[in-house]
Amino acid sequence: SVPLMVMQTMLGGYSSTSTTGIHAGSKLTQAVAMEGLCESYAAFTKSYHDTGLFGFYGVTDRTRCEDFAFVAMMEMTKMCYDVVEDDVTRAKNQLK
Repeated sequence: SVPLMVMQTMLGGYSSTSTTGIHAGSKLTQAVAMEGLCESYAAFTKSYHDTGLFGFYGVTDRTRCEDFAFVAMMEMTKMCYDVVEDDVTRAKNQLK
C-alpha cells in the first residue's frame, strides 16, 4: 500500500479555491492550474488487509472534460515509465 500512497502524493490534489496551483509540487496540479482544466481533483487510496484500492476523480465541466481526462491520464501513465526521482523523494518526505 505504500507505493499507492506515494503515487497518490505524486499526483496530488487541486481545488480552484486553493492558492497553491502552479506552485504545487505535483506536475498534474501545475498543468491543471495553468490551463484551468477543472474545479478540483484528487487521487485516493484505501488499504485493506489483503488488497487495496487506488482511485482518482475530478470535477470539471463539459467543455474541459476531454482535456482534463487526457492530461490526468497522461500523468498517471507517465508514472509507469518516466518517474523523476526527485518527485518520488518529495512524495515520500510528504508522507513522513
